[in-house]
Amino acid sequence: MISKAGVVRRYQKAVLQTEKGSVVMDKKLSYKMSIRLFEEDKAFGPGIAVLLHKIDELGSLQKAALSMNMAYSKAWKMITAMERQWGFPLTERETGGRHGGGSTLTVRAKLLVDRYDEFMNAARCDIDGLFEEYFSGEWMDRLSRMDEGSDKDQEDLKG
Repeated sequence: MISKAGVVRRYQKAVLQTEKGSVVMDKKLSYKMSIRLFEEDKAFGPGIAVLLHKIDELGSLQKAALSMNMAYSKAWKMITAMERQWGFPLTERETGGRHGGGSTLTVRAKLLVDRYDEFMNAARCDIDGLFEEYFSGEWMDRLSRMDEGSDKDQEDLKG
């Protein structure tokens, strides 16, 4: 199973040999991937990407922060820090009033978050393939059944 957050989970039944007999266990192996972009400081990552998506969806920094169980002040600091880092505004803000305020993403912010999402999706596809190559169900099954004293089993599992 693959999730959007970059987590792959494989459920594998393993048969463990013990002195008292065989025990069947369900094993769960997964990985979690998080990629952050850096210049001198952190320039972009999953947290700001989610925040920008929420602002775009909800039309408000305050609502976005609330939906993420984040203090408004923290969300504000994240946005202003990223704006300083990138050198351009990420949101257009309208102060409250009769119809209330709101925030929308700038064109550059939309392009940036879309590009980051595309990069993450491509990275996930590559990492998913590597995960399957190195930790396939077959390899996990052979690992659970290997004889600790067998040089041949150890060599087979290394390759």
